[in-house]
Amino acid sequence: ALEHASCPPNIRVGVASTKTLAQLFTRARDRQLGTPGGSRPVILHLSAHVTTGSNVLGPCLVLENSYGGPHLLHRQQLEELLVASGDTPSGTNRHQLDGLPLVFLNSCWSERVAEAFVEAGCRHVIATRGYISDGASKAFAQEFYFALGSQHTILSSWQRARQVLSLDPNPQIAANAELFVLFGQPSARSTRLDMRDSPGPL
Repeated sequence: ALEHASCPPNIRVGVASTKTLAQLFTRARDRQLGTPGGSRPVILHLSAHVTTGSNVLGPCLVLENSYGGPHLLHRQQLEELLVASGDTPSGTNRHQLDGLPLVFLNSCWSERVAEAFVEAGCRHVIATRGYISDGASKAFAQEFYFALGSQHTILSSWQRARQVLSLDPNPQIAANAELFVLFGQPSARSTRLDMRDSPGPL
């Protein structure tokens, strides 16, 4: 989608584990992502399962352990991972995710997980508030990144992707359009991410 928007991406694909996420969050806190100087935007696009959390521990983000099996990370554990080593020497807490202008949780039922990212300081988070089909997930992401790579604002790109999805000829895919939510809409109205020569989604 980014290539079609004349915005060749630099995409890094990795396994979602507690180790890789912890390293990413640490670098995001220190704004060391991307190129030297950390000035280019980086997007965390996380494709993973989320359990609905029928117990007191709430929803779980399903990551991968060192043996290739599932590792359930409860929301409280995710919050601890997000804020680990987040205190400045003066004792004031700074936002862990200042270096990540956008997180895309491309998972079913990820709204409550997204709240943890918002509370940790991520300015914009896309998530879902229900079951999303694979076809809808792929179609939304393609349209969103095409609009974002075409220099639309984050809010405009999200609105465009929902609109296009709602017009899909497959009614089951179209019905998923309203399930994609965006946290941080006020600042998303004016925020554009220059994706040219950017590290792109991780």
